[in-house]
Amino acid sequence: MIGNEAGIVGTVLQASRPNESERNNVAILLGTFNGERHLEAQLTSIAKQSHKDWTLWVSDDGSSDRTPEILRHFAIAHPDRQIHLLEGPRKGFALNYISLLRHPEIKARYIAFCDQDDIWLEHHLEAAIRKLTPLEDATPALFCARTAYIDADGSPMGESRKIPVSYQFPNALAQNLCSGNTMLMNMATRKLLQDFAPENVSAHDWLATLLVSGVGGSIVYDQEIHVLYRQHAGNSMGENRSLRAHWRRLRQLKDGTLRRWTDLNVAALAAAESVLTPENLEVLRTFAAARQGPPWARLTSIRVSGVRRTDRISDTAYKLALLCDLV
Repeated sequence: MIGNEAGIVGTVLQASRPNESERNNVAILLGTFNGERHLEAQLTSIAKQSHKDWTLWVSDDGSSDRTPEILRHFAIAHPDRQIHLLEGPRKGFALNYISLLRHPEIKARYIAFCDQDDIWLEHHLEAAIRKLTPLEDATPALFCARTAYIDADGSPMGESRKIPVSYQFPNALAQNLCSGNTMLMNMATRKLLQDFAPENVSAHDWLATLLVSGVGGSIVYDQEIHVLYRQHAGNSMGENRSLRAHWRRLRQLKDGTLRRWTDLNVAALAAAESVLTPENLEVLRTFAAARQGPPWARLTSIRVSGVRRTDRISDTAYKLALLCDLV
């Protein structure tokens, strides 16, 4: 059934033929909000994936532009695909994705996050599945990769940094290096997020990284580029090495945004204490104490916790922010 432009929420835009095998089925979770300018390019890149066993679940957070119409036209052009449009919670991009993770009708071996204005390279799903397939399904596992930045018109703007092999739970408490628009997760990771994602969350991808690393799960980093990550004024998040990005981080420190995000992350992890490894639970508690202690004791506590950013300059700035009660 294809609904009309104003009333397609909750409908199946196209019903697919049953898959011969769901062994490597991927449910693509796409959050949309007024994405008409770049959405078609992203949808085209999904259709061109070398891995063909996927379904698309879209949560629209109240678009007032042509986004629903574009989705309907895409469904008509791909009658062999199962494409669903759901109504988002209208509480921000992070909870839009969490609501998709919690949707009971979404069943697949893997879940992929997808942003409305990026472009997936053709090998993205195939390569991600190849990396996760050897891992046990019962153990939380998460895949993420590097991105190439493009501007609003698609022109190159550089590449994301390589993800250090040493990046672990203590690093994730200080910064998220796993970009959600490259993520693929197994059902055990989805269950973690279903069980422990709070109503207030800083970012769905940061929380996924924290939970998987915190419980001792597997995070697989691919140093190859998988996604063209579009940078523009409408980004909820963006690349982190430009002058604009540095200025944005300074503003986030000044207005308390980073501290609020850290508060939310610590609260979510505290609610998940029962599943954290003993070592990571101790890291979390020491880090939480460091944030609340007197300034002269914070550096000692943060050093004991092991929480740090992965490059020296950024880590020094982070510790100075902690001393000033900005983290």
